[in-house]
Amino acid sequence: MTALALRPLQRVAEGVRQRDEQSLEALPAAGLPDEVSPLVSALNALLQRLGRSLDTQRAFVADAAHGILTRDSRACTGNFFLDEEVLAAEGVTDLSGYAVEPGAPLLPDLFLG
Repeated sequence: MTALALRPLQRVAEGVRQRDEQSLEALPAAGLPDEVSPLVSALNALLQRLGRSLDTQRAFVADAAHGILTRDSRACTGNFFLDEEVLAAEGVTDLSGYAVEPGAPLLPDLFLG
């Protein structure tokens, strides 16, 4: 009886286990018992937030990398760069668009040139 009751939860766990680090699509929620649905909904909301966070981080790093890669390499080679400083030098001073959630602080990244 217990094994039968846990089967939906085991299916969800197996679905999570089979994913790789790039798999952020929502877990299937159809046909789940009422006791399991809130867990799957919470996991799906987390996966969505993680996806937004990764997209935002990629855009931030890409913009800063572009700022470095378009500079004279002789002036950049062997230097360390902070994202915010690179973007500020490119005229980007409002970094709020890079926040995953409005008002959330950004963590500095380090670039090696």
